[in-house]
Amino acid sequence: MPNNKISRFKLLVMFAAVLMLFACSSVKHGLYDMGLNYEYKKAGLCLKTVDMDGKSISLVESERDPAKPTIILIHGLTANKENWVR
Repeated sequence: MPNNKISRFKLLVMFAAVLMLFACSSVKHGLYDMGLNYEYKKAGLCLKTVDMDGKSISLVESERDPAKPTIILIHGLTANKENWVR
């Protein structure tokens, strides 16, 4: 009988672990987006999209003083615009 309780406990722990993994993966993207939006707002930036030659380009623009000169920051292949927010 004690062996049966242990196997039920193991099964319950495994089920809980799998459930937590699925829950975490679905929440991950929402938390990431929420964090980025906070960083954009904190830095006074807004996310925009421009179409050039049929291609969509994402950019970040200052809300504080759009009259200031534009700075173009180029990132590497594995990076993205979010590297420059902070």
